[in-house]
Amino acid sequence: MKYFNKSCTPHVSVIVPTLNEVENINALIGRLLQAFRSTAYSVEILIADGGSTDDTHTKVAAWASQMPVRLVHANSGHGLAGDVLVAARMARANVTMVLDADLSHSAEMAPALAKPVLDGTHDMVIGSRYVEGGETADWSWKRRAMSRAAGILAWPLVEVHDPTSGFFSIRREKLLTVDPKAEGFKILLEALLGGDDDLCVKEMPRRFFYRIAYGYLGERRNP
Repeated sequence: MKYFNKSCTPHVSVIVPTLNEVENINALIGRLLQAFRSTAYSVEILIADGGSTDDTHTKVAAWASQMPVRLVHANSGHGLAGDVLVAARMARANVTMVLDADLSHSAEMAPALAKPVLDGTHDMVIGSRYVEGGETADWSWKRRAMSRAAGILAWPLVEVHDPTSGFFSIRREKLLTVDPKAEGFKILLEALLGGDDDLCVKEMPRRFFYRIAYGYLGERRNP
């Protein structure tokens, strides 16, 4: 099957920024590979690690010995955004995808999110919580308000409903227009502001699955 062939150039490079995700990484990689298995798309998974101190590296190495999975020791010094860009420069596919490692994003949705970019109809597809059909399950009103406020503040700059989503596909060349010194978590917003005024963007509804997880530098992630 195509998705098992580590020697071919993949259709999609999935980039997963991680930091101490030992409890989630096996499930995520397995689900991603299974999601692409029934499609015509080959895939590689790049684990962009920001310096894990648990057994995340060991688990990724076990996958890498037999599947199209690579451990990227990113350690960019610029947080999640910088680590994603380190992996993007190493990606072999022309289409890249970014999603979190904490299982808050649906791995099963990944092929559908990649398809419009692969078909050439769009430069970027965002898994959006805030278009019709999107959902933020189990969130408190405070968390919903904070997330929506962030999107509203960004609205004058980028006309998308969920500019702080961490789940999106994009042409690799477009992702690499982001300043390599970009910092923090909002890699999608950086890509939207990356200097390409002709970026063709589509939003697809997706459900956010709530998880308690800790991100870079021990801070709680704010999806």
